[in-house]
Amino acid sequence: MHTICAGGNALINNGPMGNGKLDPEAVRIYKSMGEWLKVNGESIYSSVRNPLDARPEWGDISASKDGKAIYLHVFEWPESGKVTLHGLSDSVASAAYLATGKKAKFSQQGNDLTLSLSAAAQTKHITVVKLML
Repeated sequence: MHTICAGGNALINNGPMGNGKLDPEAVRIYKSMGEWLKVNGESIYSSVRNPLDARPEWGDISASKDGKAIYLHVFEWPESGKVTLHGLSDSVASAAYLATGKKAKFSQQGNDLTLSLSAAAQTKHITVVKLML
C-alpha cells in the first residue's frame, strides 16, 4: 500500500512450490487481496501518489488522477475514533467509506480536517474513506 501511495508500482508474484503446485497460503492471501480490491480498487487503480507533504501516522493517502478525490487508507483504527489530516488546501464536500458508501462525519478548519470514524473498521483489513473535494 505504501508503495502505491508514494507513487510507485507493485508487482506481486510467487513461483510454484517444489511439487509444481501453488502455495495454499499464497492463494489465500491473493484471494483476500482480490476481495479487498473489488470494493476498494478505486483507491489503487489509476490513482496518484499522496498529494500532501507527509504521510499520516494512522495510514496512508492516494488521490484520483483528476484531483477531485482523496482516499484515506486507515491502517491503525484510533481509539479516539478520529483521524486528522493536515495540509489539505481544498475544501471537502463529502466523506464516505468506499466499501459501504456510508457517509462519514467530518469537520474542516482551514487546512486541517478531522474525520469522525465509525466505532469499528468498515472492512476486514484496511478501511478506505473517500473525500470528495
